[in-house]
Amino acid sequence: MQGTFNLNEGPVTLIGPATLSGFGGASSQLMGSGMDSRRRSEGKHSRLRHLWRAMRLSDLQLTKDEAASTFFRFFRSKHVDDLRLIGKAASFGVGLFCVVVAAIQFGPLVIQYFFPDALSVHSVKLEAAKAAPDILKVTLASEPAPVLEAIKVALTYIGSAAPIYAAIMAWAYLSASARLGIVDLFACEIATLCRVGTLFDIGQRNIDMIKQKPTDLGKIAGTDKIAGTDGTAGAERAAAIDSKEDYFPVFSNNSGDLKLLEVLVVTNITAFYTYMKAARDLQRRLAELATAPKSGTENADSARKSEAIWNNTVIDMLYVVFLGYERARKAVNDLIEFQPVQDENTIVILITELKCYVFLRKRFEGDGVRLARLRLRERTYTREVPVLYSRVMSHEEDDDDWREAMSTVPALESCYEAAVNEDLKLAALRVEGEDLRAEWQSIKTPQKLEEWRRRTRQWNGRVGARFGQIGESCRAILTTWDAVPFVSAHFATEREKAFDEHNDRLKKLDDLLAEMRAHPVMAKTG
Repeated sequence: MQGTFNLNEGPVTLIGPATLSGFGGASSQLMGSGMDSRRRSEGKHSRLRHLWRAMRLSDLQLTKDEAASTFFRFFRSKHVDDLRLIGKAASFGVGLFCVVVAAIQFGPLVIQYFFPDALSVHSVKLEAAKAAPDILKVTLASEPAPVLEAIKVALTYIGSAAPIYAAIMAWAYLSASARLGIVDLFACEIATLCRVGTLFDIGQRNIDMIKQKPTDLGKIAGTDKIAGTDGTAGAERAAAIDSKEDYFPVFSNNSGDLKLLEVLVVTNITAFYTYMKAARDLQRRLAELATAPKSGTENADSARKSEAIWNNTVIDMLYVVFLGYERARKAVNDLIEFQPVQDENTIVILITELKCYVFLRKRFEGDGVRLARLRLRERTYTREVPVLYSRVMSHEEDDDDWREAMSTVPALESCYEAAVNEDLKLAALRVEGEDLRAEWQSIKTPQKLEEWRRRTRQWNGRVGARFGQIGESCRAILTTWDAVPFVSAHFATEREKAFDEHNDRLKKLDDLLAEMRAHPVMAKTG
């Protein structure tokens, strides 16, 4: 069966099955060509879409794969701001160059097209020129270059600039890729070292070593049983630390590349490794104390002196571990830019950091200098940890990107409560209330004021619910909310009253939290 139909593209012949079988190969090639064309088109649109997403989307809208892509990070990462600026300057320069070349080449043609009399040809014809052809002919204006000639000249100039622009962009991208590789290497090593330390709970293990004596070898971590020199098995001794071991291969092999990063980032990275190396030196000192031969005539004073040296060494090790983890937390915040991964690593680091902080606060109770320096951290903890908690818990439980961070939150809550004697959920509500109070300055219309009041009511309800959960009386914070709106002819008066209402409740919450911090028993959850 054959027939012809006229479509928009022209006549199309319908071929019967018998005829179609003869052209199976050709039809397959045509179909394959069409599919390849569609794939190329989809790929082109996909690349353009990726470029648009890389340049325009916020960090929270990026997927995990996009946030890890070097292409995306070239347009977004703070670590390559200078290289990105060079790329933008090169793009602007080549664009401006193309515009100038196009204006010079096509400007006269455009002017002649719209204003034909402006560039008309005027030649002065001298009668004497026939008799004397060597006499100069004066041309007042010449005809503009033809369109094709103008295009040719423009492409010549633009083509000469294209390789320079391509070289600049290639250099910027490759330099950014190398720098981001260094960032990722250090971020991975620092986060992994801290994760291993938290996994083995080195903070609590070191605290427990205070209760041990250097003579109690069986209780010291790291002891093992080996064969004696006389061939008998079962001799027990502390395993010494091999100073040749290298647990920082990235830092050892790439420390010279730190010059590519900003000074604050370099400071935190270098400080972390310095503190960790100091901790290893102190561990080696503890191993020496544990394995030192003991004389049989050792008196009580010598034993007490040895125990004091042991305890001071353990305390010093806890202190440098605390300082190292603090620097690691800052380095992770500098190096890792994908928020779920950054927050999850920050929580893992904080678990050990806060445990060391609790011990050191108690241990340095009589040391004015070090205790004062430690107390400076409390303001940081009471602000940054609640913000971290709120950011993590604001996501759904089935969010794959945030699931790991959310799984570590319970451990963070207990460590935070032990460190500052404050319920973390209430602390997060306190910070939210402070943000609401600061947002009050931007209220300019009655609609925004009503929306702000609605949010403060919700905040007040969550505060009351949390107090009910922990078994504390809400007292002033749970005063009955006046459901009748203020009646006033002046918007400014309503705005001030709304602020005073929220600010009073926030102050009462601050007072209650301060009282809970002063009396740790009140902070215990029911």
